[in-house]
Amino acid sequence: MKVYNLENIKSVTELKHRTEAISMNERSIIVLDTFTDIAQKLQAVSISLFHLDIEKVMNQLQDFENDCGNWLDNLLSSEMQKAEAAKEIKVHIDQISRLCNENPNIIDDHEIMAHGAMISSLILSYYLEECTKKNFILNSCHFMRLGLDRKPDIKYVKKNVEELMKACPDVPILITQSRLCKNAYDEVDLFPQIGNEYYATVIGAVFHADEIMTSLRSDEICFRGMEHTRTLTYGEAENFIDSGIALLHPECIPLARTAGMAIVLIKTPEDTLRISSEKTGTKVKAAVSRRGVVFVKLRSLGVLTSYLFIGKVFDVFEKYKVPVYLATSSNVSVSLAVKCSNDTLRLIYRELHKYAEIGMETEMSVVSVIGDLNWVKHTGLEARIIETLKEMPVCMISYGSSTHNLSVLVREQDREKALMTLCKAFLDIPSEKFDFTVKFDFPKGTDETTLGGVKDQNGHEVAITAGETNFQLGNGENMKFTGLPVGTKITVTEAAKANYKASAKVTLNGVAQTPDVAASKYNAPLTAVDRQKLGQLGQEKNTVDVTNRYNNVPTTGIIMNTLPYVLMIALCGAALFGFVAFKRRR
Repeated sequence: MKVYNLENIKSVTELKHRTEAISMNERSIIVLDTFTDIAQKLQAVSISLFHLDIEKVMNQLQDFENDCGNWLDNLLSSEMQKAEAAKEIKVHIDQISRLCNENPNIIDDHEIMAHGAMISSLILSYYLEECTKKNFILNSCHFMRLGLDRKPDIKYVKKNVEELMKACPDVPILITQSRLCKNAYDEVDLFPQIGNEYYATVIGAVFHADEIMTSLRSDEICFRGMEHTRTLTYGEAENFIDSGIALLHPECIPLARTAGMAIVLIKTPEDTLRISSEKTGTKVKAAVSRRGVVFVKLRSLGVLTSYLFIGKVFDVFEKYKVPVYLATSSNVSVSLAVKCSNDTLRLIYRELHKYAEIGMETEMSVVSVIGDLNWVKHTGLEARIIETLKEMPVCMISYGSSTHNLSVLVREQDREKALMTLCKAFLDIPSEKFDFTVKFDFPKGTDETTLGGVKDQNGHEVAITAGETNFQLGNGENMKFTGLPVGTKITVTEAAKANYKASAKVTLNGVAQTPDVAASKYNAPLTAVDRQKLGQLGQEKNTVDVTNRYNNVPTTGIIMNTLPYVLMIALCGAALFGFVAFKRRR
């Protein structure tokens, strides 16, 4: 059984796209979050009701009913199906309107949002029926309950699921609601906002699912270069999360491990990451970093014995609730990598300066290598990692507490260099291809055949259609065009590439053009030379140097087997004809 976590559905198009991947070959459960616009409109109704603006509530509900009708019109082709769906939706809208006759209370908001969840489920259910996908709606209030600690009462939930499944029709798809539940007082409630993927993991555990499919919401994570593995073990995933990388809610991992479920994180249909107990032969999976760290070094003044000194240090950091990312110690000194404000650091100094000589350094970063780093199976791997960083100062090294992580503390200014060095040494970087289009505007009375045809560097004729040719360049490859008449105007365009931002330095007929040309953003095309402006080849030097920078060090600094690429495009002119060369280098 598979669990599909569908959230952040903003439009009919997105709903259709997200449901295409749902397989009919095995039983599935869809954990559906309330559609975004439905949630927003009902939240507005709840606010108006709280202010006892009944007239506004009724107007909002009428608009809401019309919006639901638009959903049905865009999803369903059968008028009979539309009418049946609208009738069921109307029941929920009428129940919301009845709240206008009661005194408002905090439970009303949960009741209203619960109706929104059920309406979203009805719309999805009718659409799946339209697609001949048989399904059944399970009201999550009938089995999901929170305990007094606001956590799922797993024992209660499992018992209710077993009873519910006995009466459930034998259909391939079950639909239930995300976050909708009952609390310990049997009132309609909403699951704490700790991530819909955790709710889906709970559903998967109690329904004995094999796999959970959920979206990866963070744009900071890229899986390029993991084409052959695309996997993490539970332990490796936990180290990712501990390093500050928002893969998913931390409690999902132990729950999935206990239930024996795999979690598949989907960024795009091509970019997925599977978390399970399955191990691959890959030793190093990724290099990640955490910024804004403070290096604290304490050397004992001998006032306390060694064990009392270490205890005192950690007691003080616990007192001020300071997270400790790395720690190393000896008999007389303790070094810590922490994150806290300057005010907190002053308080810590005030408490510990009588026991230790204290040094603090800000603007530091923790760089971690994550993978299968078991020191027994992979003897010497940790030494290779440290050797790789020999050209930069390393303040701390932490290894041994986990078989999935080796972490070092470096200066912030060395963070990017450390990440890139590690990636080059341990991660398999794929060769990228960049798509180019070159358009030629030949001088009057000439064309591509005037000088015997336009040829590439191997003497082969270049196919030019309507004055245009297309080609790709990979790392270390080059492309040359010969046989171009002087005075030919040229446009050089590089197509958009996901996660890359291109820029170019242009020289035409020996004159450097200023300013440099740059794409407006990542994943945007670049017109390096525009024939309508200045793209005319001369007899002197003609060059276009294009740099494609990969967005490889985002806020959290994660790199998943990727490196930036640099392209060099050169255009050279000869005395009697233009000569165009395209080169590419890392």
